[in-house]
Amino acid sequence: MTEQMSLFNQTQIRSGDEVKVILKSEEDDQLAHDYMKHYYPHCINRRGRVVGISNNSLQVSCEGEMLILNEDDVIFLR
Repeated sequence: MTEQMSLFNQTQIRSGDEVKVILKSEEDDQLAHDYMKHYYPHCINRRGRVVGISNNSLQVSCEGEMLILNEDDVIFLR
């Protein structure tokens, strides 16, 4: 069984798909912005791979780190 979720109700994301980790603006979510900027600056604007999907969150492997991100924290790459 392949895990997948809808991204903006248009694209299906599956385990193994490539994504780009983005930094949300401070205005959208200051806590998430500060957390990513402080703990994972090396992952911002880098490519990663979806390794798991659960409860509307993505488990993304990026630059040797395992990140738990929301759909709007990534850009789906084709």
